[in-house]
Amino acid sequence: MTVLDDVRELIVALDKRTICDDCITNKLQLSVRQYANQKSRVLAKSPLFARNKDVCSTCGKIKYVIRHQYQQSNNNNLSLTEKIHIPAKQEKNSPRIFSNTPSLNELKAIGFKHIGNWILEGGVLKLNQFDMKKSIPALYAFISETNILYVGKTNQMLAKRLYFYAKPGPTQSTNIRINANLKQAVLDGQSIDIIAFHDDIPKKVGSFILNLSAGLEDDIIRQISPLWNVRK
Repeated sequence: MTVLDDVRELIVALDKRTICDDCITNKLQLSVRQYANQKSRVLAKSPLFARNKDVCSTCGKIKYVIRHQYQQSNNNNLSLTEKIHIPAKQEKNSPRIFSNTPSLNELKAIGFKHIGNWILEGGVLKLNQFDMKKSIPALYAFISETNILYVGKTNQMLAKRLYFYAKPGPTQSTNIRINANLKQAVLDGQSIDIIAFHDDIPKKVGSFILNLSAGLEDDIIRQISPLWNVRK
């Protein structure tokens, strides 16, 4: 049996009672908590399962939990994959297809693209970046599903700037705050993706180079009002 099958059987056996990712990990003795998170999110794509923030019936804590919900169905002969409607497997380094929301569409329209995501390994926040590592300057955003959580700009290589969110220095208050937000979001079961923009052909005003990333940042933050950006 696969890990997905094990997680599914455990949830069904709970008879509509809720269970969080941590308790799934403990009961199935999974080596990595993120396996439980990934599999429960896959199962939640099916109408047979519901995932939301609620009290876990096992540990009693308020977390993202999943439960089995009975539905009559004529598709009993379908495989588990067919019942869940799992999309085609995405290559690790391929960009996600984002949902159609006005703010996200506008960023995509001006050249933002998916360049990576944030993950937790052993409770440590890690950056998985596969594109635009050396881009200078750059504008970037952290998103969850269709929600734009944070927008920032950098005049460092993009990979170096993002690294400091994973490993903030003791005096880097913004990095420390965003690091804590990212950790909590991933612990809550959110997938935090990174999208970024880089002006490949810099614009000039006379003999001066226009930093388009810096010029765009203020108005993008003003119009979108990302949750994690500090309001001034």
